[in-house]
Amino acid sequence: MLVQETFLKPSVRDPKIANYTLVRNDRLTGPKGGTLIYYKRSLHCIPLDTPPLANLEASVCRIALTGHPPVIIASAYQSPQKPLLEADISALLNLGPSVVIAGDLNSKHVSWNSNLNNPNGNILCGLTERLNFDVIAPESPTHYPFITSHQPDVLDVAILKDIRLNINSIETFIELCSDHRPIVLELGRSAGEVPQTKTIVDWRKLKVKLESTNSQHLDSIPDKIDSPEEANRAISALSTHLTSAVEECSRKVRVSSDRHTKLPADVRRLIRAKNSAL
Repeated sequence: MLVQETFLKPSVRDPKIANYTLVRNDRLTGPKGGTLIYYKRSLHCIPLDTPPLANLEASVCRIALTGHPPVIIASAYQSPQKPLLEADISALLNLGPSVVIAGDLNSKHVSWNSNLNNPNGNILCGLTERLNFDVIAPESPTHYPFITSHQPDVLDVAILKDIRLNINSIETFIELCSDHRPIVLELGRSAGEVPQTKTIVDWRKLKVKLESTNSQHLDSIPDKIDSPEEANRAISALSTHLTSAVEECSRKVRVSSDRHTKLPADVRRLIRAKNSAL
């Protein structure tokens, strides 16, 4: 369980949960902030020292899995008042070959279902290609502002680097009294029947792919076509190129069973009003 903005300080005792181990990092230079990880004691998991970070806050652990290399897990918080730094993201990604960084990164981008792009979202999106990782998020908003005139949006995301497990689901739930919805990310093989899936296309990545002419399929198309046979071969090569590009820029995810995403608008307004009154 990954927690951000704990507001804990060194003078406050650990908020322990029975049968769970806690990994805690407090913000020492100002109010608020702080990150936590809770993991079950029965898991083959160990806490790790957080590498030096400038603007990002994080708590880190490593979990051993059967049939998969150990995975580094980081609970991360990025203040909206500070720029997201490539060095901070790189420091966490370099902790191991397989990494999950998840939390409130305050990085909005339409590529992961936000309503708009903000500066940190543009930075994070630009790093996906350079540092070779994926960003995933729920389809529904993760943040419902207490100010009801402000629009809900996706602020909480997960960064995945070389994770070879299936992404079974990533869902928000209407729980607790926070303006941030709890998120459950389920990785691994699903038990029982095969879940219904859908294909999600990374349109930005596909755009870059299609703009590039570096393709063996395109190279096979002659500059001048003199016969119907050559035209047919050229059409086939172009179709193969397009199909291959779409496949490389797509991934399958399980169709969400999160029923609250279908709540009527008036019910969602009441929920936001309740939260703002707390």
